[in-house]
Amino acid sequence: MGKFDELLNTAYISKKFRAEYDAESYSYNKALSERQLFTQSNGRVLLGQDTMGRLHFIATPHEKDYPLPTMIMDNQNHITACPGMYYQVDLTMFFGKARYELRLEDGSILPNACSGSVTTYLNDFLPYTKTEYENLTMDTVTIAPVLEKTGRNSMKTLPLPGPSGAVYGLHIKNTGKTELRGKLVLRFDNAFMSKYELAGVAAEERSYPYVYSQVDRNLLLMQRPEGYTGIHAKGAVWIKEEENWIAYKEICLKPGEESIEESYVCVAEKPDGISAALSILYMHDMLDWIKITEHFWEDRLGKLTVGSQMDQELAVISRDMHIRNILDDFNCVQTDETGRVLIHWQGAPSHCYGRMWGIDVEPTTLSFIHILPELGQKLIEYMVDRNEPRFSIYPEHSVPIMMAPLVMAGKYMEYTGDREYFIENPYVWERLTEIWNTIVSFRAEGRNLVPSRYSSDGIVMRRYDHGTNVKFWYASMLYAELCDVLGKEDGAAVRAYADKLKQDILDTMIKEGPFGPQFTGGTNLGEQEDFYMNEDFFYYDGEDSSSVLAPVYGIYDYTFEPWLNYHRFARSVFASNYDPEMDVLRWFPYGGALDGTAFVSALGGVITKREMKDALKNMLDGAVDETGSLYWWPKAENMRRMIARCSQGQGSWIVQYMKQWLGIEFHAGEHLLLIKPKGMLDSYQWKDARLGDCIFDISYRETEEKSTLIVKNKSQDAFRVVFGCRPYGAGAQGDIKDTEGMAEPDQELILEAYNGKSEEEIVSIPEVEAGYLADDTGIVFNHFGFEQPFMEWMTEQRNVFLLRFLLINGGTERLENVTLKITFPDFMKLQEKRLRLWDKAENTVSNEITSGVFDLPVNERRVIPFWAELEPVMDASCVWFDKHPFLFDTDRKNGTLLICSEQDKTCGTITAVLSYDKAGETRKKEMQIPVETKKRTELMAYAKTFLGALS
Repeated sequence: MGKFDELLNTAYISKKFRAEYDAESYSYNKALSERQLFTQSNGRVLLGQDTMGRLHFIATPHEKDYPLPTMIMDNQNHITACPGMYYQVDLTMFFGKARYELRLEDGSILPNACSGSVTTYLNDFLPYTKTEYENLTMDTVTIAPVLEKTGRNSMKTLPLPGPSGAVYGLHIKNTGKTELRGKLVLRFDNAFMSKYELAGVAAEERSYPYVYSQVDRNLLLMQRPEGYTGIHAKGAVWIKEEENWIAYKEICLKPGEESIEESYVCVAEKPDGISAALSILYMHDMLDWIKITEHFWEDRLGKLTVGSQMDQELAVISRDMHIRNILDDFNCVQTDETGRVLIHWQGAPSHCYGRMWGIDVEPTTLSFIHILPELGQKLIEYMVDRNEPRFSIYPEHSVPIMMAPLVMAGKYMEYTGDREYFIENPYVWERLTEIWNTIVSFRAEGRNLVPSRYSSDGIVMRRYDHGTNVKFWYASMLYAELCDVLGKEDGAAVRAYADKLKQDILDTMIKEGPFGPQFTGGTNLGEQEDFYMNEDFFYYDGEDSSSVLAPVYGIYDYTFEPWLNYHRFARSVFASNYDPEMDVLRWFPYGGALDGTAFVSALGGVITKREMKDALKNMLDGAVDETGSLYWWPKAENMRRMIARCSQGQGSWIVQYMKQWLGIEFHAGEHLLLIKPKGMLDSYQWKDARLGDCIFDISYRETEEKSTLIVKNKSQDAFRVVFGCRPYGAGAQGDIKDTEGMAEPDQELILEAYNGKSEEEIVSIPEVEAGYLADDTGIVFNHFGFEQPFMEWMTEQRNVFLLRFLLINGGTERLENVTLKITFPDFMKLQEKRLRLWDKAENTVSNEITSGVFDLPVNERRVIPFWAELEPVMDASCVWFDKHPFLFDTDRKNGTLLICSEQDKTCGTITAVLSYDKAGETRKKEMQIPVETKKRTELMAYAKTFLGALS
């Protein structure tokens, strides 16, 4: 068995996350960030290998970043930036889609990937494409290695970053009975990315050829103003073929023989960067580099296996996604050779190359700070000076971003107990103190609530937003701990501030809702302005990752009724931005994009194991692609990979998984390890679990008879271990019974406990909805949402919007043979849409349409969706209902459908007739919806009257 086969036979490969060969999607996924790419980074370069086995891109940041013109969105400008975009770095990005092909003597050409190829990750981190021909196998990998050890050209205690390059390798094996002869060719596109991406424009249209190239001692060096790319195809010769450079090498393989071919691909701002990268890469062959990098990640991640009696397959998928998300978020950070952070990509690659969104830095850091605290230091130093835009007319521009360094520093202290870091870096401490004092200076008169204008790119909806203030409570508690550890006298005062802040949240943000007392989302305290949303309805921001983490932060318990009911509300039609088709929130109370962060909040906001299972499955179906990555703005199950990887959502999921599903909380300075699982898992083993500088073997198992925790302490100091045992069968509900003991160095501690059993009590949300909303027939039937989604198909934007109706059966009998007949004005054409899928609406019809037939059980919902195509003089991207008829404590009447058009006013009526059989009798329900056009300025002004400000 060859060395590469040994690697394959011992590697961990996810059974879920893998992708088939796909030559089509790269033509219609215009943005690089939306392409199906298996990514990897060594802290210096970021690369992506695609399902065609190509090194799709490799990029490295320049040494200087610069502040962006935040909130300046004039498209005539060379640079624009939304409210959450603070800093940018230029990149050198080789967009060559490098690939191999084998040209055999018989004239056949075999690319290194073809129909039937499968791409996945080996050992969670290494992009790998497997291709099988009749008498030949090809295995393609790309490795951006870490260093063998720390040294002069790396961080002090980490073998990071690696060189500014990668090895693009091919393993070829002759599985036939005859000799194979031919040439192995390395080809690539002559394409280097512009430093700026334009939304809606294909990446290829923003790429340019090199302006200079030369071959010198086997190295092809190419240059553009953005930087240099060097390629050395080992053992090959460079020639020009049809004006394009290719490298070729003679190949001869007897039956059973194999070879490993390597190409070094380096990118740098300056030519000496190419030389430096090559000098490192030459030190080892590809397999050795893979082993070195594999050992690094094994040392940092340990070996985690998980179990669930409820759904073992889904449990394993949760583990795979957890590890993938950690690595994805690590990929967002790139440094210079000393570890100084140069850029934090949002999503890696982000949909604006080299751009930093402030909101993602803290959740990204928390993703891996427990295994890479040294990199956490560097991110703290980066963020203390980049937590605000260079200029904003609002001092409180984004308080969630402003407080990020406080959370990052507090978590670093928890995992390391490293007070010396703050003593040796007084500027960091000065900035942390200044940040906390600045935020406090914004507080409301007579209250400790803090305001904000934006969270990231969107407004926070209410001036004193729930998520913002929950996070500031947490930041304050962490800051108070830092004060105590560093011997500062401010700790008690900061805690007192946080205590009152919590009470102010409870006093001003809880009202009676459909499920009982719940959080409203926030308050304006009478400071409405023409900026925030009205305070007469509840909301849950689809990009709020703090409200769901409140129990993780510790401000409330998982069973705190207003928090529980707030998350039930967010999964109900009472929330105006809840999308019942995809079972998740849209961004804003009035609509906007579906959000990857909202899938996470839906999962984190439930407390029973069955609800967790359902929410996790919904997230996997709706927002996670074949690589295991969560995406920002998915549209449907067949369009999940939209905008970019959701580093904010992935970060919050990792924090939730660590604290709730694995149950781990660690305080290095106190020598305290708490393990109190409250997730879907009922067993796991984490061998060589790294928590800061300490390592443990942790084994947890829950049975009907007892729960058992085994901790082996592989660290030098003894740790007090507190095991929180929940009732058997419980998720996050039920009281916890604590048992504790001391884990001595190099010793094993066994703790056992029994806390009774728990029966799942799940609130039926559709039943509650029907209880408030149903008519005397027990049925709820109407349109929903304010702003209606519109069609953006992969390669085009159509003048089509989504017209959807919701049916809830709140009666006592099943509804059968249900259909919906729609008649509509001449300026519309309709087509029924497939549930949870995004199609092209190529068969729209005029005047009248009837849906397909379906049945609806008791206490279940069903969305009946249609595509609605408009005349060219109308704008399908701006279509609104002036009512969401399911708001709590308002009338249930349907609204008017408003369509943007700059032409003369047009009116019409949509008639919807619902037909169904119940108890053997056919019944009908009819609804009429007025339709009228408004000019955009008029429509937006009208929307403000029932919503408040719009971002």
